[in-house]
Amino acid sequence: MNGFYWQPENDDRLRAVCAKGGSILLHVHEFPGRTVNSMRARARKIGVDLVDWRSWTDAELENIDLVIRSGKTIKACMNLFPGRSEVSVKQKIASMGKRKPRGHYSWVWDAIVRELRANPGQTGRMLEEKIGCCHRQVMDRLYEHNRARNKDVYVSAWVRSCMDAKSPGPWVQCWTLGSDQDIPRPSAMTADDKRRRDRNRYRKAAKRFNPFAAIAGQVSIPEGQRGRVYQQSMKLSDFEEELEEAA
Repeated sequence: MNGFYWQPENDDRLRAVCAKGGSILLHVHEFPGRTVNSMRARARKIGVDLVDWRSWTDAELENIDLVIRSGKTIKACMNLFPGRSEVSVKQKIASMGKRKPRGHYSWVWDAIVRELRANPGQTGRMLEEKIGCCHRQVMDRLYEHNRARNKDVYVSAWVRSCMDAKSPGPWVQCWTLGSDQDIPRPSAMTADDKRRRDRNRYRKAAKRFNPFAAIAGQVSIPEGQRGRVYQQSMKLSDFEEELEEAA
């Protein structure tokens, strides 16, 4: 590369690569010692329009149909998509309105459907406890089938993750089978709402420990037997026998 700095011949080669179109990642081997980020930065600096993507060919679309019919995972068929990532293949399948092949966690979705049919409106944590799978895989399957073109599950309600009054926790979704419109997430509390909540909390705490509440008539003083409940003699002569036994 004739040293660390970019040379004019390197810029000409970069312009030729960008003119071909497609992902610049496929041409990194033509610039030894350079990274993809450095090539992108250099292209922007010399004023080259960098189109870091390439269109899907008919052969690749046929391979997608082949993978879906085979029933194998996308990861096991990545040799059919040189220069593509697993994420890009998944996104293309989702944009085509098709289902990706079943993977190692395909049983999770079957278990989710079974639980939601029996008890709709469950959260991800509830499904995690009943299914026996990690929370991440449960939520990945729910998001996948919710964002697909033909959605199978939707958000029917929002609840707090913790019912503690002091710290209720963030909002979480309640999932139900169907293709209805997702209920939007409740709006966050404004600064005025938070201050109002804190004032009410402090006001209740002050009433609970107010030493003048009885005088103000807010609480009633408990009544019981007046006077000394237990009386003990204070004369040593009454304890002579006990002292002799102790000696």
